[in-house]
Amino acid sequence: MTALTLTVLCVLALIFTKEFWLFIGWIYVKATTTNICDRTPQVRDAILKATSAGCCAAVDNDVMASVSSLNLRNSELTSLKAGDFDGLRNLQSLNFGNNRLTTLPEGLFDGLNNLTSLYLHNNRLTILPTGVFAGLSNLRELDLIGNQLTTLPEGLFAGLSSLASLNLQNNRLKTLPEYLFDGLSSLRTMRLWNNHLVGLTKDDPLFARLPSSVSISLEKHILWGLENQRTNICDRTPQVRDAILNVLESDDCATMDNDAMAIISSLDIMRSMALRPGDFDGLANLRILRLVSNRLTTLPEGIFDGLDSLEYLTLQYNQLTTLPEGLFDGLSNLHTLNLSANRLKTLPEGLFDGLTNLRYLTLYNNRLITLPEGIFNDLDSLRTLKLQGNQLTTLPAGVFDGLDSLEGLSLDNNYLVGLMAQQSFVRRLRQLGISRLPSANRTADIARIAKALRFNHTENRT
Repeated sequence: MTALTLTVLCVLALIFTKEFWLFIGWIYVKATTTNICDRTPQVRDAILKATSAGCCAAVDNDVMASVSSLNLRNSELTSLKAGDFDGLRNLQSLNFGNNRLTTLPEGLFDGLNNLTSLYLHNNRLTILPTGVFAGLSNLRELDLIGNQLTTLPEGLFAGLSSLASLNLQNNRLKTLPEYLFDGLSSLRTMRLWNNHLVGLTKDDPLFARLPSSVSISLEKHILWGLENQRTNICDRTPQVRDAILNVLESDDCATMDNDAMAIISSLDIMRSMALRPGDFDGLANLRILRLVSNRLTTLPEGIFDGLDSLEYLTLQYNQLTTLPEGLFDGLSNLHTLNLSANRLKTLPEGLFDGLTNLRYLTLYNNRLITLPEGIFNDLDSLRTLKLQGNQLTTLPAGVFDGLDSLEGLSLDNNYLVGLMAQQSFVRRLRQLGISRLPSANRTADIARIAKALRFNHTENRT
């Protein structure tokens, strides 16, 4: 019997054994699942939450591919591992804000070809590997605000041809390589203020190869464009365009002077059904923006980018049903935000992150059913919070913890039960609105809270 014959017989025998089919099944399982158990714990848990999977060892590749957004804000991350995001080939938004990362491993973002938004704000990054962003050709927004970067390697942004917004403010940058920004052909806004870049001007060779229409802020209240200090606002939403022209008493939308745009401090928009990305570009010193009583149902991502001086924003009396993540990123000077009288049912996690100067937040007369845990974590300066007229039934434990400056809280006209869980917090308040809550609360929680508090409380007994 020849060797070939023996080989054929052995193969045939193997095919008809149980062990063979178990082996084939093992190969199939290995090919169609991704074991995420060994990934950084916070990453593993975020993936499980995003996929609703119950077991880290059996996450299906197709399920991984369905994840479009991953939120790791406030996760106490100190480090990440290469491979943490393998398999997330359709991921579009990745948020690491408010952690304690000091560096990023090379290859961390390999395979994330569809990523459009990457947030790394408020970490402790001191250095970045040269190719850490390589391959992110669809990235449109990169946020590195509030880290400890002193320099950036040349080639860091190579290949980011779709990048429209780059935020580098509040770091410790002293020098930047001459060709750092080469290839950023889609860049529209870049923020560099609050660094240590002494003597940097618009004529620096660093900016020579950027698009001519890019807007760059080097100081908190100074923003300039590179195209002869002119901005074409003709393509903006008509109501926005007309409001700008009205303030400047001009009828020339094609050659608007950037210096003139920068003097606008207040803007009222009326009768608008939608807004476009870039509608408020160039309004570097805008402090008040009123978007009251329009018919807005949604807002585009990045609509408020560049409005670093904004202090007062009201979106009252619209028809907003959802808000994009990161909508208020960068608005660190905002002290009043009014979102009342809309149709909001939920709020994205981290919506108010970074709003450390916010004092007044109104969300009354919406359709909120619950609140995300930690939604108010960054609001150290908040004094007034109005949540009346929603459909809240429960509140996350400790949702108001850390709001040491809060004086007034309105929870009237909701369906809340178990308010005593928040008793330790409400003792610090001067005013609390809890009228027209379910009758069970009136006979139990409200009576006990009112007795414990140090302020006057009037309950509607009708």
